[in-house]
Amino acid sequence: MYYEKILQVMESDPDVALNCLENETGIQQLVPYFIHHFNAELKNKITDEEYTKTICLMYYSLFNNKFLFIDPYLHEMIPSVITCVIGKSPTREVRLLASDIVKYIYDTYGYTYHTLAPRIINTLLSVYKDDSKTEESQWAALYCLSKLSNEVIENNILSNPCLSSKESVIDLYNKIQREFK
Repeated sequence: MYYEKILQVMESDPDVALNCLENETGIQQLVPYFIHHFNAELKNKITDEEYTKTICLMYYSLFNNKFLFIDPYLHEMIPSVITCVIGKSPTREVRLLASDIVKYIYDTYGYTYHTLAPRIINTLLSVYKDDSKTEESQWAALYCLSKLSNEVIENNILSNPCLSSKESVIDLYNKIQREFK
């Protein structure tokens, strides 16, 4: 019943739903249901900017709920959040928001789970390197990498002559730094 109420409120008053997911103490058993619902909704409505932003914020609220043990669900949440960064359909606003969430995941869980940070970096790098991806997806991958840390960019892009010469990546990286930092 609580689960259904949160989903109803999510559509009518997202701020209330976000607050509930971030602060409620007794929702641990509902977490897999929320994640399943959010993942399914993203697949169907990723082109709806406001709704996609709301779902990203719902994920973020779950991550920020100090009463939840979210670790067992990371493997289900991260692909959806990264899709909001590098997918071909999300708007720039969604990509920026999702990049912030990826950074939070990277900073919060990257040291606990030693394979997590490299997997995030490799996923973003593979999109950036892939010329068949949209320019917006490649830009978002580079932007998200730059959010993770300067060292990530230096070690994975600028130190690689093949990648650093790609469409003047240094200019693009500097532009990202000016616009968003």
